[in-house]
Amino acid sequence: MPDTSKVIAVFGAGTGLGASVARRFAREGFRVALVARRKDRLDALVEQLTGEGIDAAAFTADLSKPAEVPALIDVIRGRFGRIDVIEYGPISGEQSFAPATKLDAVTLQKDSPLLLFTPVEVVRAALPEWAERGDGASRRPARRPGRPRRALLAPVHQARPHRADPPRADRRVTQPRPLATTARVIPRPSAPSA
Repeated sequence: MPDTSKVIAVFGAGTGLGASVARRFAREGFRVALVARRKDRLDALVEQLTGEGIDAAAFTADLSKPAEVPALIDVIRGRFGRIDVIEYGPISGEQSFAPATKLDAVTLQKDSPLLLFTPVEVVRAALPEWAERGDGASRRPARRPGRPRRALLAPVHQARPHRADPPRADRRVTQPRPLATTARVIPRPSAPSA
């Protein structure tokens, strides 16, 4: 009988946030798919996590190539049978973003595959499974200037509005809530009975 425990796929897995997310979800019973570019680092991380009793597997991929995502998702599903949560965080804490005053089209063009197109393809590849099951979530670390790193958890059927500008007194702004101690996928609401 196949294992039916939930699976988190950590895209951009590293020894910092990626490993921490893997450990946290593993404590909640999740199996872990680790995705990154460098096979040697991935293998070392998998060895470390499996030594801690975590069911983890490495998947080497260049996340700056969005066209390769569907095949990668298929390989992860082939190993684990499902994907329940996606963590997309391929940027390390040592990397920084260009200030808006220095941002140009060349920089945007260079970074768009990794930061925009690939995450879209990752979620797009997972959505059919999530829609069929009625659950699933994508988690992407977010950093706002001058504030600590917070994680956003987006259930499949629910999106929370987010505004970058400060709230005005005449309107209520809902800010995303940080990921608490556990990630919980909220089931899709059932249709009202007639």
